[in-house]
Amino acid sequence: MTRHFPDAVTVQVNERQPVARWQKDNGTVVALAADGTVLPRLSEKDAELARLPLIQGWGPSRLPEALKVLTVLGGYNVESVAYTPTGLRAKMPAGSVWSGDLKSLLKYAGSIGMYPKQNINIYPWG
Repeated sequence: MTRHFPDAVTVQVNERQPVARWQKDNGTVVALAADGTVLPRLSEKDAELARLPLIQGWGPSRLPEALKVLTVLGGYNVESVAYTPTGLRAKMPAGSVWSGDLKSLLKYAGSIGMYPKQNINIYPWG
């Protein structure tokens, strides 16, 4: 909101858009905005929701890291991101990439284009 003196106010509303589906611990699937906000009024049966990448996992939540992976690897048409206490795996039509370290995953995941239809494991020690 911006106030313009002496007597005007400008209000700008930015609607969050869904960027992913998240399968919660209880099995329900909800839509997520890029900042991790759960969006209301979208059910699993919505066609729009079915086309979004799926984030799922177990153990301590790594949702912010999974969303970062989706953002950075957006050009690779990520289908899903799975997290566990030991790492993150991004699955794409051209293969998948796994790493226990988010920084390494984001740095080297571009190599998926050099090795199509392969499952690449990236370790932080090289």
